[in-house]
Amino acid sequence: MEMSFQMEPPVQFQPAVLTFRQVGESQNVTVRADARLVGTGTIPPLTGGKGAFEAEAVGTPRRLTEKGRSWVEAVYRVTYKTNALSGFQTAALSLTPQNTTLAEKDSHSLWQKLAPTLPITTDIKAGLRCLPESLAFGSVVQGQSATRRLLIFAAARTDLEGLRVVSVPSWVKATLSDAAQPRSTAQGFVITVEMTIQPNTPLGKQQSTLSFQNARGTIIKVPIFIQIEK
Repeated sequence: MEMSFQMEPPVQFQPAVLTFRQVGESQNVTVRADARLVGTGTIPPLTGGKGAFEAEAVGTPRRLTEKGRSWVEAVYRVTYKTNALSGFQTAALSLTPQNTTLAEKDSHSLWQKLAPTLPITTDIKAGLRCLPESLAFGSVVQGQSATRRLLIFAAARTDLEGLRVVSVPSWVKATLSDAAQPRSTAQGFVITVEMTIQPNTPLGKQQSTLSFQNARGTIIKVPIFIQIEK
């Protein structure tokens, strides 16, 4: 006689692991618990994550039956806080009952034995980067003004805090147009820099470097080129 069976864990996460690639990013996770474990209550909240994550319930938990087994299912939105650190990190959120009644005491004890946790990883590149990496204005007639834009990206909003121009040639005016409120994009957070060539720039080829520095002391440099003609 041969027997085979598959035991499903009483608490399940979908997806089983969350991976964050941007500070401030939010992802949803579905938590399913055996209805006999939950009883008349609801699924406990997700807590922990080394203080870098926060989780909030989305909608109302629902009950469902699959293959003769009853489940309670809830959705949580997990957010990697905007003031968290960049780089590679690991953490975990735990389903821990906050309050119990005497009738739920056995379930509470079982929750503690199961210790259901949701693993989390972050893979966020720290520091600053520019797009483009160097800026060529091309040929400009002397006395005329020319303007170009430069984008400074950072995976974390905190990497753009206190960003300022620390070195600029006399023939360029650089303005950070949205430094107080960086925009959020799929590539991270971004600040726009508008660079204008001064009308009194001398004739010939001009070459220099524009330097930026954030509150942490990180410096990023951008080579700039221009040809002034009559």
